[in-house]
Amino acid sequence: MKLLCSGSAGFIGSSLVERLILEGNDVVSYDLRPSPMGESIIGDITDPDAFRVAVDGCEAVYHLAAAADLNWCS
Repeated sequence: MKLLCSGSAGFIGSSLVERLILEGNDVVSYDLRPSPMGESIIGDITDPDAFRVAVDGCEAVYHLAAAADLNWCS
């Protein structure tokens, strides 16, 4: 199964990607940093066009990405 995991460079995301690959899935990692496992797409979740391209052809999405810099909340 082809899956996309956003936030794949984070603690939970990297563990999930590893597990999904071990289970025989084709995993596309989507994050600002590359993943050491599987196919990586460097992208920002705030860019809907780039995310739409990354999701194309995937059967499911694990969305684990989040805004980590909360300085914009004032």
